[in-house]
Amino acid sequence: MHAEPTGHSLERTNERRLLVQLWGEPTRDHVEELAAEVERSLRVPPRVEQLLLELSEVRHIDVSTCRSLARLQRKVGALGIRTAFLAARPRVKGAAWWIVHAARDPLAMPVPDLPSAEEWLSGSSERLDEVDTSPGRARKERPREE
Repeated sequence: MHAEPTGHSLERTNERRLLVQLWGEPTRDHVEELAAEVERSLRVPPRVEQLLLELSEVRHIDVSTCRSLARLQRKVGALGIRTAFLAARPRVKGAAWWIVHAARDPLAMPVPDLPSAEEWLSGSSERLDEVDTSPGRARKERPREE
């Protein structure tokens, strides 16, 4: 639990990963301040390759806040940084999906738990939009009976 009702923290957990924790009921102005701090942190060597955005303690998130987070994610995505949005509450999970969709970043993914975040962030740099999802690709063709 955090002392402040709404707030955030940034921590470099290793040389490649930036952990951003957000809690309470953040507003658009609060996220704009957070975005400026994140952008400053991303300029400090060594290069950040992974961003974990921890939203598990966010109680409420409105549309303008989601838009601000999507703007931040577009900037992060333009740098080729893999991002995991970790959210606990259903409404916040839905917001995380909206943010990723609005940012149009194939290297960003909402995740349900920390092991999933670790798996996503440690994954290859292959883009999800390059995965072959053509019909019939996943199923085996049955031999035709004559």
